[in-house]
Amino acid sequence: MAANRIIAYCGLDCGECPAYIATQAGDEARLAEVATEWSSDDYPVSAAEVPCDGCVQQGGAPLQVVPRLRDPGVLYREGLCELCVL
Repeated sequence: MAANRIIAYCGLDCGECPAYIATQAGDEARLAEVATEWSSDDYPVSAAEVPCDGCVQQGGAPLQVVPRLRDPGVLYREGLCELCVL
């Protein structure tokens, strides 16, 4: 495991997360693409919900759609819900 690897409270690896990468690059077109990729009929995701500065960073703004993308039961069992700032 790399020393600079950032694992968010949701369990996603920020360095591999397309939302985090696009946000850090200021790539609004990619953020819109990510929203489309993550959307479904049951869970539409808007581009406004996708930007993420990393919830474990000082003053970071977390990904707003995590509770809809990850199984809430898994998040709870892993003890991640109590750490999350959402």
